[in-house]
Amino acid sequence: MSETRNNEWIEIGKIGRPHGVSGQLKLRLYNPDSTSLSGGQQLLLKLSSGEQKEFKLKSIKGSGEMRVVEFDIVADKEAAEALRGAVLLACA
Repeated sequence: MSETRNNEWIEIGKIGRPHGVSGQLKLRLYNPDSTSLSGGQQLLLKLSSGEQKEFKLKSIKGSGEMRVVEFDIVADKEAAEALRGAVLLACA
C-alpha cells in the first residue's frame, strides 16, 4: 500500500449501481459541492464485508450528488457490481 496508509481517511460517498458494461460506477457524494476528486487520486473502498481496497481513480464525470466514476481495479460490469454499496474514502 502507499504512504497514505498511515493517514486519516474520511468518508466522502457511497458506490451505487454499475453504469454501462465497462466497469464504470455511479457514486453518490455526501457533499455534492466537493471538487476534491480528480483522476489519478489514491482512494479507499470499504466493502460491506469489512474488507478495504486501495485504488486509483481513473475518471470522474458529472456534477451534483450523482457522479460516474471509473477505478483502476474495475475492468467490467461484474467487478463493478461487486462494489455496490461500498463506502468511498479519501485521505484527509
